[in-house]
Amino acid sequence: MEKLTNKEEQIMHILWRLEKAFVKDVLAEIKGDKPHYNTLSTIIRNLEDKGYVGYTAFGKNTPVLSFGIQRGLQETIL
Repeated sequence: MEKLTNKEEQIMHILWRLEKAFVKDVLAEIKGDKPHYNTLSTIIRNLEDKGYVGYTAFGKNTPVLSFGIQRGLQETIL
C-alpha cells in the first residue's frame, strides 16, 4: 500500500475514531484550519484509491457518501 501524506493520516485517525462518517462529519472533527469541503472530499477519494477506505452511496438523485475504514488496515499502518 502507498504511504499516507500527513493530511491523509490525520483524516484516517478521524475515521478510525468515527468508524463510519460522511464527509461533513469528518470536516466537523478537524481541529484548527479546516480544508474546503471539496478538498476534503478529494483527500478521502485518494484514500479510497489507495485502498484505505471504502464508501456506500445512499439515495438515487443526490449521492451521499458514507466512508468507512477497511478492516485490518489500522494494524498494517501502525
